[in-house]
Parts: sequence; C-alpha cells; structure tokens
Amino acid sequence: GLSVARALGLAWNAEVVGYSALDLTAALARGSGGSAPLCVVLHGGHGEFFTQNYDADGVAEGAFASLTPHDVTQWAQGRRLVGNAAAAPSLLALGLSGDTINLRAVDFALLDDGQLSNASPHYGRAPDAAIKAMS
Repeated sequence: GLSVARALGLAWNAEVVGYSALDLTAALARGSGGSAPLCVVLHGGHGEFFTQNYDADGVAEGAFASLTPHDVTQWAQGRRLVGNAAAAPSLLALGLSGDTINLRAVDFALLDDGQLSNASPHYGRAPDAAIKAMS
C-alpha cells in the first residue's frame, strides 16, 4: 500500500505523508478520556503487541516496541491501557484491561503537524524470513 501511495504521489507531484497508528490511538484516547499517562497496545502478530507509552501531555516516551503480553504488563504499570488490543484475551488473563479504540483514517486531523512525517514503514520486530548462510 505504501508503495502505491508513493507512486501516486510521484505521478501527481503530491507530497505523501504518514502518521503512527500508535500516535493516533493516543490522540483519540486523550480526546475521550482525559490526560492520564497512556500505554497504547495494538495487535502486532505472533502473539505480541506493538506498544508505546505516552505521558499525561500525550508525548511519546521512548521508542515503540513489539512486546509479549507479560512485557506489556511491565510497560503498562500505572497507565491507562488503550488500543485495538486493550481487551486481548492474553492481556486479560494477566489482569490487564483497557479501552478498545479502533482507528479511522479521518481522525488523523487530531494529530499535530509534528506527528506527520514522510510516509515510510516502521518495523516493530525482525523479519520472519532469514537469508540462509551459504556453505
């Protein structure tokens, strides 16, 4: 999808910008539930979650990570849990629960200009495929 967007931008001489789904989830959560520190959790595949912490002002703290459910419990301490995986069974089994927030592209208007960037992929974990060593 990103390749198509870049190709259309090139053909139409238009700037292609992107945003972080984690940032957008945090912005939606702040709009619906106050100014508590947040732990955003999105489904990441392979039983892990893309996770990012935000302070009470909505500023990201550190880099995002792909974490196991157990590691999410460490990151989420003292924070409001939000995101499309906030009610995942593996997190509920560990005593975590939060507010499910699903994104709509139109909500990008909630982001500050500084949160928009060149459209480029961000990978939360290493690729599944590996090049086999030649012997």
